[in-house]
Amino acid sequence: MPVDQLFPPTVQGQGAGPGGADRTWTRIAVAPDSGCANAFDPLLSDVLAPVGCQRLLRATYTDATQSYVTTVGILFTKADISTMTALSTRFKNENLANRTDLMPRPYAAKGTLAAGFGDKQRASWTVSVLTDAPVVVYAVSGWADGRKVDVPEPADEAVTSGGRPRPPRPVSATRRRGWPTGWSGVCARPSTRPRGPPRPRTPHRPRRRRPHERHVPPGRAGERGPRRLAGPRTLHRRARRRHT
Repeated sequence: MPVDQLFPPTVQGQGAGPGGADRTWTRIAVAPDSGCANAFDPLLSDVLAPVGCQRLLRATYTDATQSYVTTVGILFTKADISTMTALSTRFKNENLANRTDLMPRPYAAKGTLAAGFGDKQRASWTVSVLTDAPVVVYAVSGWADGRKVDVPEPADEAVTSGGRPRPPRPVSATRRRGWPTGWSGVCARPSTRPRGPPRPRTPHRPRRRRPHERHVPPGRAGERGPRRLAGPRTLHRRARRRHT
């Protein structure tokens, strides 16, 4: 499968930015096809051990402002459907996706904006275990300037707290197989200002007709065609005719 299909060069996020603004993410690095060594926190590696690791694909993106970066990954396991279902059930029952000691690690490509994106720079993350395919998809975000984050937050909580980059949510573009072939979500930078209730939309009001915009009375049927508006010059000529 082409890498551009798994990780598009650019990702458009409609309404993903502050105030519902659109955002654009650009791919800056693609990791070589490798195993899962040093790709996850030790405890997360232990949790994923029962499903095995067949191959791991990763790519790193940056936003248009180049202020923060995100690593997205696709883990192809060796497990069957029943084992994947058991792992997904464990993630839900034990709330493993929200534990800060069970986080994926970023891909810090040298010579890019993500060169300083390490474990201490992780700000938000998300992990999803698919049950209809032997796949685990994840994303982890952090600031591109290398600032450290004391307490990372899961993606769902980072959306409402403000100020934290939110990782994209992987979705399956190939519904028939269930394999993730694209990322429809993007990293949305939450606004630092508190969100209030949505503003009511102003009802549409028709434009008021100006004084000179009067309908020209139609002549005989089919003589002048459709009705049209008379302009100021036409009205001035008619006034001069009436006075002469």
